[in-house]
Amino acid sequence: MEACGNTSGRPIDVGVLLERCMDDAGLALRVLMVFQDQTSETLKGLERCASLSTTGTSVDEVARRAHALRGSAGAIGATGLFDVASKLEEAAHAGTISLTERLAGEVAAELKRCMDCVPSVKRELEPRASKG
Repeated sequence: MEACGNTSGRPIDVGVLLERCMDDAGLALRVLMVFQDQTSETLKGLERCASLSTTGTSVDEVARRAHALRGSAGAIGATGLFDVASKLEEAAHAGTISLTERLAGEVAAELKRCMDCVPSVKRELEPRASKG
C-alpha cells in the first residue's frame, strides 16, 4: 500500500486537481510540481510558526503563510490541508497564540501527508499527460 493510502483516502484528490486544471494532466503535473517545490520552505516556516512565543514570528506572518498554503492546497485538491490551513489563518488573525501554535503543527503534519502522496499522484497523472 502507498504511504498516502488508497486513492479514495489520499490527502490529494486527483479528480479535483484535474478539474482545477481543466482536465489537462500535463498542467496538473506542473501545478503539483510547483506545490512540491515550495513545500520545503513552507515546512520550515511552519516549524517556526509552531513556536511563536520563542521565535518571535508574528501572527501576521503566520496568517500570510497559512493563506498562501490554503490557496496551494485548494489548487491541488488537498481538502484536509485546505481546511486546517484555513483554521490556522483564522486563529492567527484572531491572535490566539496557543491555538495558532497547535494548528501550525497540524498543518505541518497534513502537509507532510500530502508530500508523501505526491509520487503516487504523479504516477497516476503521467500516463494521462503523455496522451495529451
